[in-house]
Amino acid sequence: MALVSIIMPAYNAEKYIEECLESVRAQSFEDWELIAIDDGSSDSTSQILDRYAGEDSRIKVIHQNNRGVSAARNVGLEEVAGRYIAFVDADDVLPVDSLSIRVNLMEDVDMVVAGYELYNETSVLNRMPECRSESWNTHEAIRNIIVAGEAGYQGYLVNKLFRDEIVKKGQLRFREGVCFNEDRLYGVEYAMCCSNVRLTNEVVYRYRITQTNATSSLPHMLDSDLSRFMSEFVAYDHMLEAVKGKYQDCYFLCSVEAQYRAVILKRIANKQARGIRKGLNQMIRKYGIMTLKAPLRYVRLRKKLSVLGHAILLR
Repeated sequence: MALVSIIMPAYNAEKYIEECLESVRAQSFEDWELIAIDDGSSDSTSQILDRYAGEDSRIKVIHQNNRGVSAARNVGLEEVAGRYIAFVDADDVLPVDSLSIRVNLMEDVDMVVAGYELYNETSVLNRMPECRSESWNTHEAIRNIIVAGEAGYQGYLVNKLFRDEIVKKGQLRFREGVCFNEDRLYGVEYAMCCSNVRLTNEVVYRYRITQTNATSSLPHMLDSDLSRFMSEFVAYDHMLEAVKGKYQDCYFLCSVEAQYRAVILKRIANKQARGIRKGLNQMIRKYGIMTLKAPLRYVRLRKKLSVLGHAILLR
């Protein structure tokens, strides 16, 4: 049994997947298994995965019809044998000490949150800012996952390490049909089951920015993609449901985040996709009303006025 199970969904990833697989095989920490889920690829991704599995017994490949990234990750969760769980996307790269850094910090905590950097073919575009803290409690973890807090955006799965026993005990799975924001939702639901989280600024993940990343497709979506596009707000609704009555500041901060996201998406949405734009208007109103109802100790007056301004512009 491997100590770390790495789950990797892959769909038409032939351009970068070999670099990703080589970075996994090059890890200084060698006690791992990789569960790769080929999600109905139509390019050479399947053949590349099978070749690597034939060369390294730690790599297991599962082929399935295309069902989406959440379903693929759930298949991986059913197969894990490790004590800890990590995630990697097929077009990204793990630095050589990625696993060892996280495993060394995991001994007495429920989750590790580590550094990441975003890059393209020519340069590093962004990285996790320096943390003032070395640990979070449950409340701090949820708050920092829902909104960009002291450690920058923490909705990512891939810079973290999870305990399999918590995943099993909480029966934690990804929401199938949710195509965007599904990783942040999973992070919140997992954090709800945690008591302590360890942080480090050491970079354990390199996230490649490409034209095929999921968010880059949003401006081109048509009304036929309505349910997929709007699934991001299904994720917000589940996050709100998870924290309501337990962490009220997180509840209202989530409504602010959702309203702001709807405004941003409306700016970049396809002008011809009237159904999508109508749906976004509804989300702006829905989350705007929730935000305006928030006590001032949770949402400042300046933010409420901004939300009100967006609502007026919709009239």
